[in-house]
Amino acid sequence: MCSPLRARRAAGARRRLAFAPLAALLCGALLGAPLSASADADAPTDANAEAGPPPPPPVETADVFRALAVLADEIELVRDALGAPRVAGPAIRVANAGRREVFHQAVGLLARARRLSAEQLGEVGGPVTLSDREEQTPADVLRVVEAAIERVRHVREGHELTARPLGATPLPVEVDETAVYHAVLAASRQLDAMLETRIAPADVDAQVAFAVAHVEALLDAMAVPSEGRRALAAPRPGRTSRDVHALLLDAFAIARRVGTDAGLEMLDARPLPDAEAGSITDADVYDVATLLVSEVVRIQERLGDASALVASDAPLGETQADAYRSTERLHARLADLEARLRARPAAPAPR
Repeated sequence: MCSPLRARRAAGARRRLAFAPLAALLCGALLGAPLSASADADAPTDANAEAGPPPPPPVETADVFRALAVLADEIELVRDALGAPRVAGPAIRVANAGRREVFHQAVGLLARARRLSAEQLGEVGGPVTLSDREEQTPADVLRVVEAAIERVRHVREGHELTARPLGATPLPVEVDETAVYHAVLAASRQLDAMLETRIAPADVDAQVAFAVAHVEALLDAMAVPSEGRRALAAPRPGRTSRDVHALLLDAFAIARRVGTDAGLEMLDARPLPDAEAGSITDADVYDVATLLVSEVVRIQERLGDASALVASDAPLGETQADAYRSTERLHARLADLEARLRARPAAPAPR
């Protein structure tokens, strides 16, 4: 995609940037830009400090939804200037989304906004403080969305485009985390269509490998021997992004059952009918993989010791076949985990 800003870029400023696994994103390696994690980003100041103006009202989920509407307007202006296609909404239907899932997807959205800025302007922006608390707040999500707005707006201004006047953003009947989650996915999908370096099967494989490491750490802690785990079928050529997407959603269904049995309130994600979903891109697959990582991490935190995780040093795959193979392994290991948990003797009933 040819950008009118290319002639103004400094030599070597444009960088090819890879999407990192979710853990790396949250630990400060997002697209090579400095990030800091803080559980106290919204901590109140000293109660004995000199009284000043009253504090602003707390950030609500509706505030995040409105910010995403502003981001959508900024994205549309840049999309039109770049001549990029307008894409449909998310390829999955989600219910019961929580703030944690919304936060993790918002980090992926920010990664895309930064990549767009790197491609168009040769820069990714300044530091962004991410929350590392166990349960994120709407303020945590809003901070990430506002950072994405800043990046896309910077690109829009670089193209010397005038912002549209902002009107009142109509809210859906219920503004909950699920509505925000869908809005994040929609913005992410559109941004991906505007990138020159799009998400690739290797990016998906990295996310899936991270999830596999978590599940295998749980199986190791439960002393499930290698010979007691499901073997994978022989690889088959010709796998597509739609195949990986479908298998990831099947794996997510297992993870959801495991998490529910463990007492967690789990998000529900289902594929749209083919007529509604349209084409499935690697970015769609990546979004489901990111969602699955966030849920697998929750399961590990509930059932095991996350500090026991040993990162695999196996090389990451590059093709759809590699991503599918890794997803087959994740699917099998989640099935092993479900079988192991359901084979446990039931706890005695209280007397």
